Amino acid sequence: MVSLSREIAPSRISTRERTLFVGGMAALLILGAALRLYALGVQAFDCDELYALRIQGNSWKEIGALFGRSAFHDFHPPISYLLFMLWIALFGMGEAAVRSLPALLGLVSIGLQGFLGRRAGGVWVGLAGAAFLAVNPLHIAYSQEARPYALLVTLTIAAHLLFLRSLGEASAGNRVAYALIAAAGIYTHYYVLFALLPHGLLALWLLWSGAEDSRRAARPTLLAYSCAMATFIAWLPALWYQVSGKTGEMSPKVLDLGESPLRQAGSFLKDAAGLGASPFLLPAVLALFGLLAFAFMDRERLPAAPAGSESEGLPPRWVGAGVLAAGILLAAGLPLLVPRLLFPAAREVLRGEGYESAAIEPQLHALFGFTVSIPAAVGVIGLLMLVWPWLSSLPWRPVVRRRPLTVRGLLAALLLLPVGVVLVLSLAGLPLLAVQYLLAFEPALALALGVGAVRLASVRWGRFALAPAVLCFVLAGLQYQAVSGVFDVRGIPLGRQTGAWRDLVRELDRQGGDGLPLVLVDNSRSDPAELYLRGRPMMRILDSGTAAGLPERFRFVHLVGYPSSEVLLGNLSRAFSLEAGFRVDEFVIYEAHRKEVP
Repeated sequence: MVSLSREIAPSRISTRERTLFVGGMAALLILGAALRLYALGVQAFDCDELYALRIQGNSWKEIGALFGRSAFHDFHPPISYLLFMLWIALFGMGEAAVRSLPALLGLVSIGLQGFLGRRAGGVWVGLAGAAFLAVNPLHIAYSQEARPYALLVTLTIAAHLLFLRSLGEASAGNRVAYALIAAAGIYTHYYVLFALLPHGLLALWLLWSGAEDSRRAARPTLLAYSCAMATFIAWLPALWYQVSGKTGEMSPKVLDLGESPLRQAGSFLKDAAGLGASPFLLPAVLALFGLLAFAFMDRERLPAAPAGSESEGLPPRWVGAGVLAAGILLAAGLPLLVPRLLFPAAREVLRGEGYESAAIEPQLHALFGFTVSIPAAVGVIGLLMLVWPWLSSLPWRPVVRRRPLTVRGLLAALLLLPVGVVLVLSLAGLPLLAVQYLLAFEPALALALGVGAVRLASVRWGRFALAPAVLCFVLAGLQYQAVSGVFDVRGIPLGRQTGAWRDLVRELDRQGGDGLPLVLVDNSRSDPAELYLRGRPMMRILDSGTAAGLPERFRFVHLVGYPSSEVLLGNLSRAFSLEAGFRVDEFVIYEAHRKEVP
């Protein structure tokens, strides 16, 4: 029988248990690497991955253009794109090279998940939680895509781990690291705000009704959380610009599957948990709820800060005064310096990337809103540091029973609370739900399943029930392309959906064509053409376009099955004779000759 109380405190881990943990994590990392590195560079970039590639460089003008583009053109904060900029500068723009960054972050996530589980429940919980994350199809799929989602998971797990360390250890370094990681997370993806919401509520609850040691640790931890959230003040103008619909390019939306919001939410949750489809869906659902039920039976208390640690966690007042003064100085200088020093260079970069003037100025406007809001964020952080000792020492309502933070309470806060908030807001009509966004809650789910599996194994008959439960998860996960593709079997698609652009380029080279220009429909599906057909004469026109301005002869690259391309094909056939040449996957190449006017 596994004793959670014996393994709950990492300081009590024996040499044998430490060896078991290291060996188990090594095996899980090898498994995770095999699943995430398989065929990493086989597919071409899809339209969404191009956001990580469009602006590259190593100077302030490229960085300024990237931040402005992110505030305007893509509905995500900019930290992940800055990381891709640095990565591509080192390793190049090849598909495998670029995607190796999210694959590496995926492996880091597995390792951090192991440490998070060990912190919350011991060695076996750490190994079980890391195993559930390692084989989760959604996490595998988005660890192979050049998008913010792998970084989102990594930073969320790191924030959870540092939050627990802040509550359990008397170290100001833990709280500073926690604040920095949490701030980086919310500048990576908006869903991190939901994933970290329980941290603030847990700290408040411990300050209100926790045991004395928990209340002692909650004061500086809540300050670190508040400072991290205050950094987001700087991005609020950009967020408002995005959600107000002024961008003309992107807006947050629910993925329309033609279903009711409730069925749509259920479909997303099913894929997020890797439950697959019939006939394995029902057994996997039963296994999921069974493990979660056992997880929420765990009443072990989490480690609390030792006595005498209260004063070590709060920064000196002079630090707060210095940060507040820095905010005031920035408020005086940034609005004058940024437009003069940054905007001309950023405008040049954006124009070089093909953005029109009508699109560039709104991007720079959003960038200006971000930069002038930075002093407000810095000032609020300084003010919090100044007043926190007084604010947190106010007399709280006396509570007769002082409650410690338990594993059950932690799981309820990290998993049920944010998922419930997002589902309620989405079902109420706010456009917040997409399956890849739910990766922010994947660490909490893996932790809960790890706790449930270990607790189930600790009862006399539980080990016999655990094996079929794990088998249900394995069979469900094998139905997804992210896992089944390793065995060369088609499965449920997750992640990027791209075309055979590199095969098309090779066939065009083989076929020749006397330098005829290429014409494509102008929509997101054809965006990779700007990368893969670079250097070739090419035009992208709207599906409602006319024959005006088109050459006498050209090649039309038709995307079979896409309505906008089908419409354009019909429009072109009125003025041109179209002769099908060759086909590559979803692309059909037509030789177009202008019809003679009678």
